[in-house]
Amino acid sequence: MSAALLAKLTAKGLIIDGSPMGGGIVEISQSDVAGALGFGRLSDEGYKYARAKWCDDQGYARELQAYLPAVVWVLFNKEKNIKVSQSEAAGMATVALLQGLGGYNCPTCWGSGEIRHKVCAGCAGTGRGSMRKAEKAGYVGKSRQAYGQVWDKRVKEVEAIVQDWEQAGLAHIYRQFAAQDEAV
Repeated sequence: MSAALLAKLTAKGLIIDGSPMGGGIVEISQSDVAGALGFGRLSDEGYKYARAKWCDDQGYARELQAYLPAVVWVLFNKEKNIKVSQSEAAGMATVALLQGLGGYNCPTCWGSGEIRHKVCAGCAGTGRGSMRKAEKAGYVGKSRQAYGQVWDKRVKEVEAIVQDWEQAGLAHIYRQFAAQDEAV
């Protein structure tokens, strides 16, 4: 299994030919990914995140949605000594998970990564976009102005937690498929 194929893992599945709607021959199935996640050592959070993102396992997505707000609340209220309500923690968790698991499409190229056969400047060819700040502010329950002044930095900290889970899952999958290549 090549690193190039692993790079084709996308939110909610696998797109091998690079087009926004998929196509071509899928060489890595969701079952392959789920199997790779089951071997070796991976944190519970990394495992659940990877199953939710690349295997479309909604049960694990719901578990993370229930778990992350408590992590966020402890992070800010206990570790950073910043007062955050449970609803604010839940809002920040929701934004981070929607950004990570949802795989927002770039509004410029609609997720294709290119415009007229050239790399999209809006997303640098990744096809991924970001929620607008007004939308994020709504989830956190703040005005757009208050969100931009204070809450955007806090949400980025929560997004970093989710990105760490994603990186751990991706590294684990890569190691498992690399070990499989060596065995063949």
